[in-house]
Amino acid sequence: MKELEEFISRFEQALLSTNQLVSKEIFMELSKDFSPIQTIDKLIVPALERIGLGWEQGKIALSQVYMGGRICEELVDTILPPGAHNRRPQVKIAIAVLEDYHILGKRIVYSVLRASGFELLDYGHGIRVDNLVDYVKKDEVKILLISTLMLRSALRVKQVKGLLKESNLDTKIIVGGAPFLFDNQLWKEVGADAMGHNASEVITIISELTKSELMMQAHMTSLQRILTTLDYKEPDRVPFFLPTILHGAKELGISLKEYFSRPENVVEAQIRFRARYRHDCVTNFFYSALEVEAWGAEVMYFDDGPPNAGAPIIRTREDIKYLQPPNIQKSSCLYKVLNATRMLREKVDDAPVLGVVTSPLTLPVMQMGFDKYIELMYEDPELFWQLMKVNEIFCVEWANAQLEAGATAIAYSDPVSSASIIPREMYLKTGFEIAKRIISKIKGPTAIHMSAARCLPILTDIAQTGAIMIAASALEDLAEIKSTCKGKLSVLGNLNAIEMIRWTPQQAESAVKEAIARVGPGGGYILSDNHGEIPLQVPEEVLMAIAKAVHTWGHYPLEWVKDYDR
Repeated sequence: MKELEEFISRFEQALLSTNQLVSKEIFMELSKDFSPIQTIDKLIVPALERIGLGWEQGKIALSQVYMGGRICEELVDTILPPGAHNRRPQVKIAIAVLEDYHILGKRIVYSVLRASGFELLDYGHGIRVDNLVDYVKKDEVKILLISTLMLRSALRVKQVKGLLKESNLDTKIIVGGAPFLFDNQLWKEVGADAMGHNASEVITIISELTKSELMMQAHMTSLQRILTTLDYKEPDRVPFFLPTILHGAKELGISLKEYFSRPENVVEAQIRFRARYRHDCVTNFFYSALEVEAWGAEVMYFDDGPPNAGAPIIRTREDIKYLQPPNIQKSSCLYKVLNATRMLREKVDDAPVLGVVTSPLTLPVMQMGFDKYIELMYEDPELFWQLMKVNEIFCVEWANAQLEAGATAIAYSDPVSSASIIPREMYLKTGFEIAKRIISKIKGPTAIHMSAARCLPILTDIAQTGAIMIAASALEDLAEIKSTCKGKLSVLGNLNAIEMIRWTPQQAESAVKEAIARVGPGGGYILSDNHGEIPLQVPEEVLMAIAKAVHTWGHYPLEWVKDYDR
C-alpha cells in the first residue's frame, strides 16, 4: 500500500481544485484497506485540517474550504448514509447561526463535521435566542455550535448560556465566526465552552467533548448498575437516588394537595427529575400518611412540608378488636399509587421503580398516636399482637399489589424497630420476627429503611430478616455500617437531608466525596439521603450539586480515593 502521506496530499490537492471525480477515486482506493470510519479519520480529517489551517494562515480561499467540505460530505454520505449504524458514536449535536443570515461559515462547519462522520441537527439561520434555547431543550442537545458574523450576535451567546443554565442544562457551547477570530478572549466572556478557529479545529473539539459526554453517559443502564452493586461488585458508577418527592409540586407549579391528587403529576415529576439529575431510580411514593388514609384517617396538607395524618383512627384500645384491613383494590388513595406504578413502569424500562410500605410495627404511630402506641407495647401484649396481625395482612397485600403493578422492589419503612426507638431485646421479640414473616411473603426484593433512625446496634439481626439492603442514618458511621454489612446487606444513604437545607454547592460536593470515599470501593453502596424524602426547603442548586458530584467523582475505578484526605 502506498504511503498514507501521499494519499492525504493527493486528496488535499484534489479538494482544493474542486475535482470531485479524483477525490472520490482516492477515497475509494484507500477505503479498500480500511473501514469507512477509519478512512475518514486517516484521509478526510487530516486533509480538511490542513485546508482549515491554510485558510487561517491566509494561504487558501474561503471558497476552497467550502467546496472541499461539500465534496467530502457527499463522499461520506455515499458510504455512510445519515443514520447508518456504523457512523460515529456521539451525543446530540446541533448547529445554528444566531440572529444572522450569513450562513457560509455554518455551512462549512456543517459539511466538514458530516464529512468526518458526525451527525448534527441544523437549526438554520436568523434564529433568536429564546427559540434556540427551546429547540435545545426539546431535542436534549448536548453540544451546540453557534456561528455569528456580527459582534451584536456574538454577544447574544451569553444570553443563550444563561437561559440554558436556568433550565439546568449542561449543554456545551462551541462558537465560531469573525468576532471570535478578531478577539480571541471573546468566547470566554460570553460563556462559551470552546471556540473553533476553523472548521477542522471544531472536529477536534467535538471529538473531545463527545468522548467526555459519552463517558459521562454510563455504559450500564441504571438497573444494571444497581444490580451490579447489589452483587457487591463495582459497576461503572456509584448508583444514587435523590428522593425529591415534595419537589414535584414546585416543579409543576401547583400546590402539594393538587400535586398528589393525580398520579400523572407524580409520574411526570419523577421522569423530569431523573432526566435532570441522571440518577438511578424512580419511586411511586406519595406520602406516608396515605397508608392510614386508606384505613379511614384524614390527611392534613401543608404548603411547606409533607401531608400528615390527622386524628388517630384508633381512639381506644378496644377499637383494635374490630379493626379490619382496607380493601386495596377499592381504596381510591391506594389506587392512585398503583396507577402511578403502572405508568412509571411503562415509561421507565431501564431503572428500578421503587415501591414503599410502612412496617406493621411502625404503622400504629399514625393509627393511634406515638404515646398511646408505646403504652400499648408495654402494657397490653395481647392487643398489641392483634394489631400486628391485622397490619401484617395489609402490609403483605399492599407490597405485593405494588410489585404486581410494576414495582421492582419494596422499601420497608420501619423506624420503630430502630435502636433510636426501642431496645434491641424488644426488637428481637417484635420488629425482627415481624420483618422475617413479612419479607418472606413479599414477592420481590426488599430494603429496610429506618427513616434516619439508628440501625447499627441491630444490624447483624437485620441481615437475617431476608432484606437485601439497609438505609443508613446520618447519625451513624457509614464506613462502620458497610463493614458490618459486608457480604450480607448493601447500604443506602446517608447524606443528611436536614443539613442539606443550608448546604452550599461546595458542601454538597464535599459530602458526596466523603461518602463515596468511605464506602464506594467494592460496590454494595447506593448514595442517597438518610431520610427517604428530601425536604422541600432544600434548594435546587444543592440537589444539582449532589448529582454533578456523583457524576464527577463516582466513576469506577475510584482511583482518587487512595489520595483522599478527609
